[in-house]
Amino acid sequence: MASSHPHRARWLAGLVVVGLALVLRLTVVAVLGTSLDDDRDAYLGLARGLVAGDGFVSPGSHTPTAYRPPAYPLFVALIFASGGGSLALGVAQALLGSLSVGITWWLGTRLGTSPLDGAAVGLISGLFVVLEPLSLANTALAMTETLATTLLVAWIATLLSPPTTITLACVAGLAAGLGLLCRPIFLPVIALGLAWSLCTSRRSSDHPSPHSLLTRHNVPLSEKTLLLVVGLVAGLTLAPWAVRNQLVFGRPLLTTTHGGYTLLLGNNDVYYAEVVNGPSGAVWERDSLEQWQQQLDQDLAAEGIAADDEFARDTACSQRAWANIRENPPLAFRAGLSLLGRFWSLAPRSTAERPLPALVLTAIALFNALLFSTALVGLTVLWKGDRTTAITLAIPLLVFTALHSLYWSDQRMRAPLVPLLALLAAVGLVTLGHALRSPARPGSTT
Repeated sequence: MASSHPHRARWLAGLVVVGLALVLRLTVVAVLGTSLDDDRDAYLGLARGLVAGDGFVSPGSHTPTAYRPPAYPLFVALIFASGGGSLALGVAQALLGSLSVGITWWLGTRLGTSPLDGAAVGLISGLFVVLEPLSLANTALAMTETLATTLLVAWIATLLSPPTTITLACVAGLAAGLGLLCRPIFLPVIALGLAWSLCTSRRSSDHPSPHSLLTRHNVPLSEKTLLLVVGLVAGLTLAPWAVRNQLVFGRPLLTTTHGGYTLLLGNNDVYYAEVVNGPSGAVWERDSLEQWQQQLDQDLAAEGIAADDEFARDTACSQRAWANIRENPPLAFRAGLSLLGRFWSLAPRSTAERPLPALVLTAIALFNALLFSTALVGLTVLWKGDRTTAITLAIPLLVFTALHSLYWSDQRMRAPLVPLLALLAAVGLVTLGHALRSPARPGSTT
């Protein structure tokens, strides 16, 4: 009976962490809830078109679009169709954010080298996600980040704790497919993660366990077979979007028609001049950005590309961006560094449109400095002791970093990585704690 106490205490700690996450996120919704009416990327408009029965069309029109991924508009449309509004959306996102905290905590409990260490890693990683400023702020935004974060950490849970039944494999595949439909960057993340997991998987007979075998007529299915089921279900989840695009546009597009524009955003003459070659800390001011966008529309129209021809515009923007990169590779390299600086910056920049007090910026910077530095320690520890887990957690970090050195980036776009950083940071902090409590004695070789 006594042995059950640590188990109960661990689960109680998990419930407290998830409960704290929900309270804080609901508080953010209550305080900043009006931000949920700000349709920055037209997701609310897309959702309203779906509810109205117009299909996936550009807001305010009947023109089919593939400019934005469909998962988040579908999520919002379900809420709107059920009679909910922006407040209900905020509550739903608070629940999603709390779910991502719960998954992070659960994964953390499995990363410790002992039950006590696992409990510590779970608690610390969960608290990191609970308090992380990006995760909190995104709860009150009608953007993909909260949904994407939950789907990515669920996918990582699949890789670190492979499904043991066909049902779990189907659920994992559904999470992967929805992730692909939420953020196009998930395509290489999931493909590489699944490939790595397949390479490191074992047959069920190599690691016999009644919990890891699915038997049909006494024939066990291997871990590799179940992972293939995950990939198949992910593909089937993605298929309706590709089929729809084939029927509407004549092309089986798996992602969106937005990529060329986001590539050009960080690789154009104006960005090079004002930010890359500008003074330290320079940002692309709103007025200049809007002027550039207007000029781009005029240039594309002069080339005979219609405003509603998304595929032609996407191709033209991509070609312009790559031409700029080829024309001056050193400048393009510096632009990539500036994009990564935005992506991995310790704190957001205070602007005229969004002023932030110096004390808030300092607190955010200190929090992120702790998170990033201890995550690096944790990755090093896992690399030495459990390389498979280290690579599984590193794949999304590397893919996001590589792609956002080319495509437009800011702090908000790294939000889905927060649970992974939290897991690594918790491992790092627990390891540092052991080192501080047990310093090597003189003459020790350990």
